[in-house]
Order: sequence, then structure tokens, then C-alpha cells
Amino acid sequence: MVTDYLTQADLQSSIRDERLSHILDNDDVSPEDLFGDAVFHTTSIVGDHLERFEIAAEFEKSGTDRNGSVMYYCKHICLYIIYERIDDDEVPERIVKNYDDTIETLRQIAKGKMSISIPLKLEDTDGDGEGDKKRTKFRWGGDAPRKY
Repeated sequence: MVTDYLTQADLQSSIRDERLSHILDNDDVSPEDLFGDAVFHTTSIVGDHLERFEIAAEFEKSGTDRNGSVMYYCKHICLYIIYERIDDDEVPERIVKNYDDTIETLRQIAKGKMSISIPLKLEDTDGDGEGDKKRTKFRWGGDAPRKY
């Protein structure tokens, strides 16, 4: 399940357990459900930006098998989503800046301006339902040279 990709323990380097528990505290919904919802939205955002890549396979990984860059991006986005539960003046500036920087980085990766070490999705060219070749936006070759 995608919501298992990121755990509360993964956020310990960025937020104290007490602070996270305080933000997730709600009388109507359990903290686990609130955190799971935040992770779901996080993976949706990252997945939308990295749709050209094998991101679904990445989200099935756990522990040290996960890509460090994707984890980094997910942590920043997840914290931002979690902090949406409290007043704006209580949100640390670094949370907003990290989110903005992460979204910009994901946009640059999506445009092909930056790279990430996740394989590109394979395109199904023969209709058998399996990927056959890497998708690319690059065109190799060009027009014939002009004759003067």
C-alpha cells in the first residue's frame, strides 16, 4: 500500500515526535489515519510530478531499498501537508521553504531539466500490455543539411 512508503519514524530527522503527535492530535480521527492521509496525498503529489518514471514501483519499496531523493521530497511535502492542520503563524518558515523548493525541484525533473535515479517508464509499443522501450522526449537526428 502506498501509504506505507513513508513512516512517522522517517520524519524524526525533521520534526520532534512530541510536535508531530500534537499536530496530529484530533478527537474525531486517529493520528495514524491522519498521518496515512497525509502520506497518501504526498505520494499522489510526487507521483503526479514523476509520472514519466517508474514511481509506482518505488512506492512499493520499504526501508533502505527506497530512493533517498524521493524520500527527501516526500518528507518535505508530507510535513507541509501535516502542518496545514494548524494556524499559519505557527508553521515554521523552513517547512514552507522546503515545500516550495521541493515542488520546484519536482517540476524541473518533470520537465527533464534535472535528473533522478529512477528508471523511466517503458512504453508499450506492440500492444501486449508490457513496456517495450524507454519513453523519451528527445529526438535524435535532424533535417538534411541545406544545399547552397
